[in-house]
Amino acid sequence: SFDANPGITRTGAVTIAAQTVTITQAGSTYVVAGSVTPLTSGVTLNSPTGATVDGYGNVYFADTGDQLIYEWNESANTVTAIVTTGLTDPTAVVSDYNGDLYIADGTGNTIYELPQGGTLTPLITSGLNDPTGLALDSQGNLYIADSGDASVYEWVSGGHLETLAGPAYGLYDPVGVAVDAADNVY
Repeated sequence: SFDANPGITRTGAVTIAAQTVTITQAGSTYVVAGSVTPLTSGVTLNSPTGATVDGYGNVYFADTGDQLIYEWNESANTVTAIVTTGLTDPTAVVSDYNGDLYIADGTGNTIYELPQGGTLTPLITSGLNDPTGLALDSQGNLYIADSGDASVYEWVSGGHLETLAGPAYGLYDPVGVAVDAADNVY
């Protein structure tokens, strides 16, 4: 296997609903410590992919195989399918500061917006070829990893798509994108 940082040890912890999971990477070995309780007890998933956590601790995740978006409600400890129609291949989901969701529909080549309490609406319907990853910066700009175009795009608030990186930068099949607190894009 390939590790871009062989020999370097990195540790991270994730806490959801008072449960902490620590993941340590040393070279190409990963160790997970802590108990993990499934959030989806009683729900059968068929190829879950991207996930996000909103400001209230609710977890949203895409189920690519069943073409659904689920919400795990932190306060009620329940899982509910919140998008049941309109998607062909949901691959990623991200939540903004208002609790609105953005959903990548891979083979549908579309990014959808789902305002909190609202209706699923196409946001970007052209210029994409298998979007697979999403992230937002502090200004509300949406970043899209597009594996079909081997590119990372920025959807600038107000509505236009810009290429940040592509094959000329050595990208091949990007499936994820992330933005840190300083708005650096990875």
